[in-house]
Amino acid sequence: MYCNKCGNELDDKSEFCSKCGTKIGNVNEQNVSKNKKHFVIPLCIIVAIVIGICVFISISFTNYKNEKQEEANRKTKEEIQGIYDSTFKNPKGSLGEQDF
Repeated sequence: MYCNKCGNELDDKSEFCSKCGTKIGNVNEQNVSKNKKHFVIPLCIIVAIVIGICVFISISFTNYKNEKQEEANRKTKEEIQGIYDSTFKNPKGSLGEQDF
């Protein structure tokens, strides 16, 4: 094993470099920290993509739901208008023209 700072050869049990005094970390710990850095960035990208997809689906569903509600409201208005027209605007069968 070698010192990362000065390149001096070290014993496997050394905690500090005998030449420059730099603290020597475990090689496995150094590799793990490098692997963590390489793992975090793709994970953040994946999370951002998933959140983006969820937002897109939510907006699309809301628009679809609003369109369906508007269509139902329009049909209800047409039905009410039809009932009103047949009741009040139809001369036959209206209350004012009943024979006694």
